[in-house]
Amino acid sequence: MDNWTFVRFENAPIEIIDGDRGVNYPKQSDFLVNGHCLFLNAGNVTNQGFNFSNCSFINEEKDKKLRKGKLTRQDIVLTTRGTVGNVAFYDVSIPFQHIRINSGMVIFRSDTSVLFPRFLYFFLRSQLFLEQMKALSTGSAQPQLPIKDIKRVEISIPPIPEQRAIADVLGALDDKIELNRRMNETLEGLARALFERMKDEGGRMNGWKAGKLGDVAEINKRSINKDYPHAIIEYIDISSVSTGKLEATTSYELNGAPSRAKRLVKHGDTIWSTVRPNRKSFLFISEPKENLVVSTGFAVLTPTKVSPSYLYMWTTTDEFVDYLVANADGSAYPAVLPERFADAEILIPPAEILEDFESVAGVMLAKISQNDRESRTLAALRDALLPRLMSGEVRVKDKG
Repeated sequence: MDNWTFVRFENAPIEIIDGDRGVNYPKQSDFLVNGHCLFLNAGNVTNQGFNFSNCSFINEEKDKKLRKGKLTRQDIVLTTRGTVGNVAFYDVSIPFQHIRINSGMVIFRSDTSVLFPRFLYFFLRSQLFLEQMKALSTGSAQPQLPIKDIKRVEISIPPIPEQRAIADVLGALDDKIELNRRMNETLEGLARALFERMKDEGGRMNGWKAGKLGDVAEINKRSINKDYPHAIIEYIDISSVSTGKLEATTSYELNGAPSRAKRLVKHGDTIWSTVRPNRKSFLFISEPKENLVVSTGFAVLTPTKVSPSYLYMWTTTDEFVDYLVANADGSAYPAVLPERFADAEILIPPAEILEDFESVAGVMLAKISQNDRESRTLAALRDALLPRLMSGEVRVKDKG
């Protein structure tokens, strides 16, 4: 590391740009569903990069009135208020040409002749930065990281060729994870389109029957008992499941597992968080593990007279979510009882239609699960490499 430069941000080749906080800062009435310039909100910058599922825009006239806080390609965004430390990289893959940060964010813009932007991005995601940020943040109810404190962060900067090599190694893992995400999005869309078309046609065809979910699926069929054969379990809790996606599992010795680690699942089950169903925390189980256990906060739906893919698709439609929300009990933490799942209405296709649907959709859901497992493995590898590469503990050579 003899040729690495160790500096504070205030002396580094980095411009730190605040958002516009003046009289022209957008009011709620200025925001549009679509428009000229994306105005980032707190949900758009996550610990996994940008998320554009809920966007607000301003028109071109409003954009021109703001003095600062507009992104250019290769800029990095850091959240500095509330949830501090989320980072996103504005590279050529981002589909918006005009983006501005809000007042709870800053922009990092590096001198690219000295500091490679993607290297800086990975540094901002590393524990080397996060630990310094945590020590510098102020406030408990509303944590903040002012620019004056950001300037005190220290960074080790290798020569540009080594920066590029480090960024290439980590970037290749990130790019494959992103490719898997996009592939899964496409596969999910195709499976759901096939399901909706089949369902629409089914309403006009003979042989389809109306029934209750409890007629075609069992709810919470299996739980750990004294005969459970595994000493180690892979546990899924509610916080690790988002909409159709498993973020991680946790290994526990059976005797030391959380008290809610009771529900047994198998391939083909669908799990649904019974608390706050509006959050859509559900998952299709396609994990090749016999010791997979989920929290009792989930309802486990096991198909008996419909195919696994059909059950998953039916119980994850907007209409089904609306049914759960309407039948949840409680105000602060509305929850759905298992009986409510069993009482939900369902259209039951003939066996041959279910078989045809499963032969296509089942393959798609299996591929989605496979991609997710690969992405979790790649993310674990990236997260293990990140601090070691950024600290110089592990060195890479520039291929050029």
